[in-house]
Amino acid sequence: MTSVIRRVVFAALLFMAATAFAGEYLDKVAAVVNGEIITLYDLNERVDKYFKTNEGALYNKNDPAVVADLRDKMLHSMIDDLLLTQEAARLKINVTDTDIEKELQNMMRKNNMTQKQFDEEMAREGLTRKELMALMRKDITKQQILSFMVQRKILVTDEELKNAGANPVEAKNGQAGQAQAAPAQTVEVEGVRVGLIILPKPETAKEVRKKILSKEMSFAEAARRYSVGPAKNVGGDLGFIAFKDMSPDLLAAAKGLAPGSVSDVVTLDGKPALVSAGEVTKEAVSGPSSLSGPRPLSASEGTYENLYKAKAEKQFQDYMAKLRSRAIIEMKM
Repeated sequence: MTSVIRRVVFAALLFMAATAFAGEYLDKVAAVVNGEIITLYDLNERVDKYFKTNEGALYNKNDPAVVADLRDKMLHSMIDDLLLTQEAARLKINVTDTDIEKELQNMMRKNNMTQKQFDEEMAREGLTRKELMALMRKDITKQQILSFMVQRKILVTDEELKNAGANPVEAKNGQAGQAQAAPAQTVEVEGVRVGLIILPKPETAKEVRKKILSKEMSFAEAARRYSVGPAKNVGGDLGFIAFKDMSPDLLAAAKGLAPGSVSDVVTLDGKPALVSAGEVTKEAVSGPSSLSGPRPLSASEGTYENLYKAKAEKQFQDYMAKLRSRAIIEMKM
């Protein structure tokens, strides 16, 4: 679920300028797109928000080169967002709050999450529900534009399927006959509440572990002060994670760890880390029915899906290039 929420929180803005000099940049313009402005304040505010996310925390906000690169990427992303918004208005595409709520419910069902777990995940990501809905509105608008202008033109041919080693009949029949998602049902899963501290260097991890063990600071205090990983603002608390959903490395570190204790320095995603865990418990989560619902894709169906997605992405990039080429874009920085 974390990755799903993060997917709608992309881009980068200047952290220090956004907070210290917001007033100075309030009226300055970063770019003008078909007569509509993107202010430097909005750009810097988006950077500020990005650096406070779990993904953004991995970047060095004090490195001018890193900040400049991320800032440039974010400005271009904001230009594309504005172009899509303008295109949606032209096509009379309107995303309602009901559309967004339906999509949020689909996200929770697909990721086996209760409302409580979903709200906790948003809090760990530093998002309010209002902010998430605004980001989801953009994402749904993009998908509707793609459906209207792009996806109807996509065709995966039999020859392409054969060249990829797939059976055209099986691939297309399977795609056409995929069942709808089954209604959610409550199931119990076993897991623990996990605390996580990601450190920049192994030496730092060892020093932080010593401070926790000596009671110089708590695990949560250490996470807030030193962690460069997820949920640092809430003391590294990742919430309840089912054992079945843990990566092998996290499972090895967390399972069997005495409640309230701290692990040795371990490596997670290539970075030194410290882990804490609570009591092993069971939690009820919303999951799909085992009696019905989409079956796993066959190899041929999977090939069809991959070819389709690749074509859709290419057509979207071509579509965006045309929007940019027709637009009047003035860069002011």
